[in-house]
Amino acid sequence: MKILMPSIVDPTSHRGGAGTVTRGFLSVLRQPPLCASIDTLVVEGGSPARQRLRRFASLARSLFSDLPAKVGFSYTRSFRERVRAKIREEDPSLVLINGADLLWILDEVPPTIPCVLLAHNLEHELFRSQIESLRCIRGLFRSFLERDCARLKAFELEGMERVGNIVFLSHADADAALRVSSQRNVAVFPPMFADASRSLPREVGKDRMLHLGFLANLDWWPNRQGLRWFLRRVLPGCPDVQLHVFGEGAVRAARGHPRVVPHGFVTDLREVWSQCDVMICPIRSGGGVNIKVAESLYNGMPILATPFSLKGYQLEGGPGIVCLESAYDWCRYLRSQHARDLRNCRIPEGVRRSFSAREHAPRVQAFFEAVVSARRTRWRHS
Repeated sequence: MKILMPSIVDPTSHRGGAGTVTRGFLSVLRQPPLCASIDTLVVEGGSPARQRLRRFASLARSLFSDLPAKVGFSYTRSFRERVRAKIREEDPSLVLINGADLLWILDEVPPTIPCVLLAHNLEHELFRSQIESLRCIRGLFRSFLERDCARLKAFELEGMERVGNIVFLSHADADAALRVSSQRNVAVFPPMFADASRSLPREVGKDRMLHLGFLANLDWWPNRQGLRWFLRRVLPGCPDVQLHVFGEGAVRAARGHPRVVPHGFVTDLREVWSQCDVMICPIRSGGGVNIKVAESLYNGMPILATPFSLKGYQLEGGPGIVCLESAYDWCRYLRSQHARDLRNCRIPEGVRRSFSAREHAPRVQAFFEAVVSARRTRWRHS
């Protein structure tokens, strides 16, 4: 099977959750018996400064465009021409649209070629959460953002109706989309990991100090907000806790805290698991599912998380998984013996296996084969 994938991220280099999900998904499609050949077209990137400038430009253009600002970021003449040229040259069996921002690509795909959307989250819900987090923004600008969010919702839901075939990462997102229309071919697959899982590789500490780990892309605003909440509301009340922060932007986000060790981005996650007793997931806003929850559990690491962090996973509790909401509850738990006992917990094999690429590969490949087969049958009889 030949697949063309226009993508919001470069799966070979992106360090956030979208890149992790995409890499796991592509690894499944490339496995036998499907053995898909996948050609990726990535939205133009550039330096962080250039990307910020492009975001502001797309926000300004949205005042005079039918497209919402988030969609306008990728809707450039050069990218549209690249998509058209690649479809003409390759004649793919299927187009995999990696991210709902790119649903405008449906206008560029011939009706004989089926499309599948990989929906990392519901973009309009993510945007709404971001607007609600900007409490300092009021007046006309806030009204403009809310109107743009409404346009994004209309664009996204209409695009989902047109694409027909959608892969979601959680049943929560799938159910929210299907409430608007049930006339879609939908599959739900959680984040998947193809490398061998590493079950509790760390040496459990015997001292009083509890070593917590936070693994996240700190250039992503929900992660920064979650870290700030923990540093301001939780850590000061827990004298026997040290926090290790791993990921892009960690040094900048955690600078100046005496009981915080910023490690920055690491290429080998064994560095993370070997230095931490428990992973924390303090996320309180955003959208979709928390990818680092899945990655930590897959690798056998116990976690302490907010209910928001576990949204979409149906993992409210169980061996090695503690879910608490308020800063007071987090402080009380981390000062207790229960937190020391948590580092000895083993994640159930069934939980770890639920994030295994090997576990989901047959269903993923069958979904894609059925999509291509249905389109061929439809055009043969039309």
